[in-house]
Amino acid sequence: MRDRFSPSNLAVLSSVSSMSPQSKSFLNYDQLLPLASHINCDQNHLFNELQVLQPMLQNKKLSSVNELYHEMIPLQEAFSNMMLMIKAALTIPVSSCTCERAFSKMKLIKTHIRTTMTDERLSDLCILSIERDFNIDFEQVIDQFAVNHNNSRILLR
Repeated sequence: MRDRFSPSNLAVLSSVSSMSPQSKSFLNYDQLLPLASHINCDQNHLFNELQVLQPMLQNKKLSSVNELYHEMIPLQEAFSNMMLMIKAALTIPVSSCTCERAFSKMKLIKTHIRTTMTDERLSDLCILSIERDFNIDFEQVIDQFAVNHNNSRILLR
């Protein structure tokens, strides 16, 4: 992990893990500070919200951040900073995973042999590789191409 992420990113990831009810540092203010500063959350208000929220959640049997979010929905007016933190904790892993997957695919496509490839071609190949689960109706593509290029010498229909 230390080789792949910078110390500031590791601190934010550690903060995200502190949002989980299964964590030993669940809702620990000091652990949540990197995430709070990352999303520009008011740290003084967050501290006050945590002081009130921790006793309220003490007897609840929560098992995930998603359950915490659903528990907090009726209280979102009173705990606005905490709701921002929960939303960030639910969003950051998904967005970083998508980015990691895209770079992984790009690494597979752009090998040492293909180093002279243009950026546009690399981008197009990456999109085709990442989004390959789409079903393409080739007849529709051919018909659309024929309509757009009326002066072509090849008869497509």
